[in-house]
Amino acid sequence: DLKVLNLAIHISHIAYAAFYTRSLSLYSPEDFASAGYPDWVRGRYEQVREHASVRAVKGAMGMAVQECGYQFPDTSVKEFVNVSEVLALLAVGAFNGAVRELENREYAEVMASIIGVEARHAAWINSAVKEENGWDTAFETRLTFNQAWTILSNFIASCPSQPSDILPEGLHAFAPLTIPEQVKPGVEFELSYSVSAEELKNEESQVLFSTFTVGMGTYVQRIRTVVETTSESDTSGSSEGCKKRHFVTPPVELRGKGAVYISVVKSWMERMGRTRDSI
Repeated sequence: DLKVLNLAIHISHIAYAAFYTRSLSLYSPEDFASAGYPDWVRGRYEQVREHASVRAVKGAMGMAVQECGYQFPDTSVKEFVNVSEVLALLAVGAFNGAVRELENREYAEVMASIIGVEARHAAWINSAVKEENGWDTAFETRLTFNQAWTILSNFIASCPSQPSDILPEGLHAFAPLTIPEQVKPGVEFELSYSVSAEELKNEESQVLFSTFTVGMGTYVQRIRTVVETTSESDTSGSSEGCKKRHFVTPPVELRGKGAVYISVVKSWMERMGRTRDSI
């Protein structure tokens, strides 16, 4: 249970101690007004910062992981709002996935309470601030530890040395996906990711799929791979004079669903012609 709560603290450090403290010190009420937001928007963000989710987790477990050095991409109020949406959704998804792993009832109650507050934060940012969907589906999306850690890693610059057993076992970040800024259901788009030479070689016998997860549902679409001749070699899919490009079409059922998490799933053909899947 302590390992699960330590992961929650990492997220709380980012959402409260780091991101809001740093960013709200950069953007004044005048900056928010110039970006087109009413006066009360920045005031509500101050309230979000003040919420004591991280203190609640510390009180429940009696200890905490050390805070890392963080990096954030926002350079304007608009970008600040977009990052705040990502972090709020990350917290909801990560805590929603973590709560079922807790055996201690008191810890689970604390986590469930935090989920409720974070869901309110996310709904407020999406609806009142961004004037978009205040929710995705009838159910919250649940993230695995590794999915949450992958998103979290984008904001971590460095971390102090800590005991190896302080976080969930096997925790690691997946290779980040590069996709267009705008993705529309039913419209094919190109995605890319970095692979090692060994992984690139293994892809010769693999079929790739893309998963689109929202709420309690996951949609699976086969990835269309195009091999192009090239004279260069790099880690994005080029080797021995060939470059692989990957394309996928999001299901039309995703239209109007809100935040969707995209992953690449691999499969390989066994000798008897059967297909085996692996994330």
